[in-house]
Amino acid sequence: MQVSFLNRVESWQLTLIMLALMILSIFIGLTAGRRYYRKTAIDAPVLGGLFALVGFLLAFNFSLSLTHYEVRRGIIIEEANNIGTAILRTSLYHEPDRTLLRAGLKRYVNARINYFTAGVNEEKVMEAQRVSGNIQRQLWTKVSELSNDAHYTVASLQMTSALNNMIDISTTRTMALQSHPPKIIYGLLFGLGLLCSLLAGYRMASGRRRSWLHVLSFTIITVVIVYVMLDVEYPRAGLIRLEAADQLLVDTRAAMK
Repeated sequence: MQVSFLNRVESWQLTLIMLALMILSIFIGLTAGRRYYRKTAIDAPVLGGLFALVGFLLAFNFSLSLTHYEVRRGIIIEEANNIGTAILRTSLYHEPDRTLLRAGLKRYVNARINYFTAGVNEEKVMEAQRVSGNIQRQLWTKVSELSNDAHYTVASLQMTSALNNMIDISTTRTMALQSHPPKIIYGLLFGLGLLCSLLAGYRMASGRRRSWLHVLSFTIITVVIVYVMLDVEYPRAGLIRLEAADQLLVDTRAAMK
């Protein structure tokens, strides 16, 4: 899995850059307005329409980010449940096969815990995925061999289903972490934010009294919403994480003792 650029950096760094650029755009627009501004009847409608468009994009992306967050949390819970089911079904086997399968599942749980603790470290993420894949193949090979034993007919039917679900959900989780809105949407949002700041500064040049409170409030609110949106959408970096859901895997490992 390749870690996205937006997953490698903290959300506050991106939004701090956006804040600086929006404030700079206001001053550039103000400077240009002092020289070239000519009041027309369409100034307010055009500026209002652009602000409304920015608000629509913020609302759309924020809702999408929350949906993705809930989906990822649900997948992690499902993965923990699938692993727990596989652990319970090892009791259908006799010794020493039971101990061997449980040892493999314990190593698998450790690999999955390493996967979420890797954060934005791409090397650790790839290594955790490699180890997880190797253990999956070892467990599947062992269960396939035991299925030839007539004493394990019921156990094999139950265990193969559990292992299959466990393997499938790990792939689903990997893809869910890579599922994000197209980068062009973020580029459009950043671009419209800068354009609105530029036009707001340009429009301010027409009055003797400049409404800095309204302009700066728009800038700060926009930046804060973008920050929260990015933090929710990229849970491997930032303040909002999926640690509460990932803790279920830690609890599963503790229960195996």
